[in-house]
Amino acid sequence: MFQNLFQLPKLAKYATTSKKWIDLLEFDIRNISLENNSISCTISFPEKLTGNNGIIHGGITCFIIDSIAGIHTQMFFDKNGTALTKNLSVGFLQPIIPGEIYVLTSRNESGNVIVEIGKENQIYAKGVVSVVIKSD
Repeated sequence: MFQNLFQLPKLAKYATTSKKWIDLLEFDIRNISLENNSISCTISFPEKLTGNNGIIHGGITCFIIDSIAGIHTQMFFDKNGTALTKNLSVGFLQPIIPGEIYVLTSRNESGNVIVEIGKENQIYAKGVVSVVIKSD
């Protein structure tokens, strides 16, 4: 288990991109586990990231799903290149509320990275991300 994904050597190149934005937006990401080609962690979103009606803005949800898919690709499929998103599809199934703790998971499925945000056996948002590796 890791406290910070960016401590991992494979993710050093993300330290100046995704990490900068994750830190700036003040996500609270904890309990990080890397097992069976999957990332699992808990995440809480701060109040400042709300859109209408006090729920987390959909663009923020897309950002974290896209970032985790890129990190997932670098961790489990890195071919000495940079992960680039080819296609991102996000289903917003239930409102994400600031301050609540959610479980975020990633996995491989049919050549895509699936990222889900949920809690109590319910999925709140699900992303299907097609990622390509660009040679450095």
